[in-house]
Amino acid sequence: MMISMQKTIILTSSQYQLLRPIILICKYFCILPFAIKQTGNEWWIYWSWWSVIAGAIGVATIGTLALYGVYNNYHIDAVFKIRINSCSTKLVNGVSMSILIITFLICSVSSNVNFKYLQEYFLHLTKADNFTKFVPSVQKSRTYTKVLYCTILIKMIIYSTDLAVWSKIAYPQSSIISYSINELPFYLLFLIMEFATIYYHFLVKFIGDRLNYLNNHLRGYYSCCNIRVKKSTVDNISKYDSKYSLQKDIIFVKRSDPLDKTKINFLEGYECLIEASTALNNYFGAKLLILLFGAFFYLLITPYDLYTAMLHRQYLFILLQVLWMIGHLWRLLILIEPCNSVAQEVQKMSLIVCKILSHKTDMEFNEELQLLLSMLDHCPIKFTSCNIVAMDRQLIISIAGGVTTYLVILFQFGG
Repeated sequence: MMISMQKTIILTSSQYQLLRPIILICKYFCILPFAIKQTGNEWWIYWSWWSVIAGAIGVATIGTLALYGVYNNYHIDAVFKIRINSCSTKLVNGVSMSILIITFLICSVSSNVNFKYLQEYFLHLTKADNFTKFVPSVQKSRTYTKVLYCTILIKMIIYSTDLAVWSKIAYPQSSIISYSINELPFYLLFLIMEFATIYYHFLVKFIGDRLNYLNNHLRGYYSCCNIRVKKSTVDNISKYDSKYSLQKDIIFVKRSDPLDKTKINFLEGYECLIEASTALNNYFGAKLLILLFGAFFYLLITPYDLYTAMLHRQYLFILLQVLWMIGHLWRLLILIEPCNSVAQEVQKMSLIVCKILSHKTDMEFNEELQLLLSMLDHCPIKFTSCNIVAMDRQLIISIAGGVTTYLVILFQFGG
């Protein structure tokens, strides 16, 4: 079978091992509808019509089953009275279902439309590794999978509790097994939303790991510069206080080893990471926007449902809404925290470079660091959603403020 290199993403073995769990999950849940093939020590992710057709069939099947299952369960009288007994509940449930299906569609369709941006992302990432001699540690796969497994565990607890509560309400008009089968595609849509969130989390974290690697090497070089400067000072006073000199020598020996500057090109490496972040913004723009909108909507509706349950002293629903709130907050943190970590690494790099430049080092390396500092100042790595929303912790405050404002309005109308 001939594979077009223009529609192929080549991953190194270490890159694939770190991303393997989420790539396979996204593939089988139609978020990443591409074919995967191993060629020697490399893994190829490539676009093909068969993969696109299979992904489209998967999207249509899951979406149809979810709508059909919800339709059947809402016809149960006890569920109907709670879910869609008024215009407001009809609107809320309609918007909720629309968000889930639209998120699923956008994640699948945009992956095909924006395939070239994903290709650019991994291409620039590989270039950055070549310039900086960075080798992804397969041992770090545990830290990656922890996020994935923790998310799945949290969601399973939430979905199981939700299913138990609503099955109890639907019984005896509907058996527990029948209600559960109808509801499973609906929970699957929620789970797919979580997988798309983790997928973004991993791709951003890839950039953060490389920035952390560069910062560690810059710290090592700064320590060496500091040792040379301090040692010269110690030599000047050693004839007056040999004990002081000995203490200083012991302290400086504990510093990190010298940096071989010939092996690492900091400037080109950082430039490639900027290009990778830009490609990631383009690739995940629409998906990220709908994921953020979904997080805002659910964080608005869930506290209101919690307030209503507390008024009627429905303790099972109080527990249920608290669990759902934890799940929605977890999704928001997974989206924002890696972006914030990258921003912190960029700030640390600027500070370390300034410290190194304050010492006298060789002119050639100084020029490279000065250019790097200029680039850090004028071209910091930033993550956005369609150039509309900046992905940082300020977004959490903005969402909290928006949710609080609209909740006050809802409480007033509710009252």
